[in-house]
Amino acid sequence: MLHGRESELRELLAAVAAAFAAGRGTSALVVGDAGIGKTRLVAEVADRSRADGATVAWAACRADGGAPPYWPVAQLLGVLGRGDAIGPPTSAEPEFARFLLVDAVAEVFRAAGPLLVVVDDLQWADLPTLRLLAALRAHLAAAPVVLLATVRDTDPGAGRALGELVAERRIVLRGLAPPDLVPVLVELTGTELDAAGAADLHARTGGNPFFAAEVVRMRRAGHEAGVPGGVRAVLDRRLDALPDGTEVVLRAAAVLDAGVTAGVDAVLLARVAGIAAGAVPGTADPAVDAGLLRVVDGRFRFPHALVAETVSARTPPQQRLDLHRRAATALAVREAAGTASAAAVARQRVAAARLSGDPGEAHTAACAAEAAADRAVSAAAHEDAVVWFDAALAALPGDEPDPDGRPGPALCPRRGAAGLG
Repeated sequence: MLHGRESELRELLAAVAAAFAAGRGTSALVVGDAGIGKTRLVAEVADRSRADGATVAWAACRADGGAPPYWPVAQLLGVLGRGDAIGPPTSAEPEFARFLLVDAVAEVFRAAGPLLVVVDDLQWADLPTLRLLAALRAHLAAAPVVLLATVRDTDPGAGRALGELVAERRIVLRGLAPPDLVPVLVELTGTELDAAGAADLHARTGGNPFFAAEVVRMRRAGHEAGVPGGVRAVLDRRLDALPDGTEVVLRAAAVLDAGVTAGVDAVLLARVAGIAAGAVPGTADPAVDAGLLRVVDGRFRFPHALVAETVSARTPPQQRLDLHRRAATALAVREAAGTASAAAVARQRVAAARLSGDPGEAHTAACAAEAAADRAVSAAAHEDAVVWFDAALAALPGDEPDPDGRPGPALCPRRGAAGLG
């Protein structure tokens, strides 16, 4: 049973049934991130169509690019018992030869109707295949043949696939809601989560079933932190395809903790990344197109925590230190203007001190953490105050006094006075 995809399943089944009943062709694309459930949805449509008496031909495109031209089409013809329909190259002009090929494939598909043609991972299809499939739509308009394809829209090859094959229907799959994740994870991993666990996993994965299952398996193996290897491979491939400047913007966003809900504005992101504010949208566009960053109400944020964690893990220590220092400086200016919190500044100062190991930077971090604790005490946020007093104590190198001569141990009674010490 499909969970959380009932409306998409109904829409596709209705489109297939209507096309077969009217004896006409139609096409649909199922679009979404890797692991979001595109193939599972299309497989359910194929199973039900087959049960209703239709012929189903399924082909999968290869990611390695090593297949010959028209390889997905050759797979489809082989399933239909007509692998001979694509003969050896002819001496005809290329365009005329392509027309003959389209006509031959269309004839095979018409003869097999009612036929559901499925092409999985169309973003990896070669250009000749994409153009042949696009041409088939016109040839099969009056035949009971449905073309259904999946496209990973975050892949670098997605733009070409979506541009070449314009379908009558496009269904975009998003992450599952927390309640829908629960039964899916029981099916995939045998683990049943309560409501709080499902909500936490949704925040980390954006509701992507594959990502969520990988996190569950990693936790079950005793690893609470980190990005699962399978997820990391998917995200690394996407990050590797970005321009260098774009990944710097992502790294700045990760340092600023551009969470799923709050996000960060372009001006602050620019100051931390070291670029002009006006250049942020254009520089960030490739990451947005790759599903690695979102722009909501002018603020940039990650789609889920696993992206931010992967970006952070890829950031060299010296660059991370530089980014934290810039973030601390920019946020300190905002704090003075009343538009940033002392805690935001302290978070950056403490992170920089941990990376640098410099005693002077450690004292600066301790003072920032103490200031954040004082703000928390003033707001009666006693648990936060304790956290920041602890951070101040941890930042100080031993019992050395800070530059103003105040000894670190003097923070201890103040921590106790915060109410929990």
